[in-house]
Amino acid sequence: MSEYVDRLRQLAAWQNDFDAVRRRQPLRLGGLVSRRLRVLPGWCAFMHLSFGPAFVFLSHIYVDHRILDAPAEVREYLLLHEWGHVVRRHNQVAMLSAVLLPFVFFPQAYVWLHWHPGANLARIAGLGLFCTCVQAGLSVWMMSDMRELEADAFAASIIGPAAVLNGIGWVATWSRQGWTAGRRKRRSALWLAVQAGDQT
Repeated sequence: MSEYVDRLRQLAAWQNDFDAVRRRQPLRLGGLVSRRLRVLPGWCAFMHLSFGPAFVFLSHIYVDHRILDAPAEVREYLLLHEWGHVVRRHNQVAMLSAVLLPFVFFPQAYVWLHWHPGANLARIAGLGLFCTCVQAGLSVWMMSDMRELEADAFAASIIGPAAVLNGIGWVATWSRQGWTAGRRKRRSALWLAVQAGDQT
């Protein structure tokens, strides 16, 4: 029973911080992202290998259930980082790719099959492959180091680069992936920002 109560308190703390982040940096189109955080269930734990302990997917921000007890400063960093993706419109590209590409592929497939019902399906398969490649390319663009750096910069503009640097270090220690090439690149960029701030 006590574990359940602790979990509810942790969820409430995350939600309160997320509400504070939204108030601090309101967004005209912020309604595209739900005001309620989502917690990944245990069977989705593997997703942190691809997306990290928190990520934006379509209209929700998801948090891995295993980091609900993260320190308050890490919680703030993760929420600001994900909200940075929203502010920079990164998640809207993923939404457009998921929604629009089927409308590109299926109508053309229908027209081709209607006018050439007995024809070789190689062309329609090629079109499908092209649409799949475009969608995959947009997904890779979404997860590129540039987007992560932009989200980190947004978080650093509010809590400072040193706090973001500490947050990335905590995530790297928590994650099975450790210090990936992307995290090392982000650490270097933030370290330069910290050094520049010390010199001013």
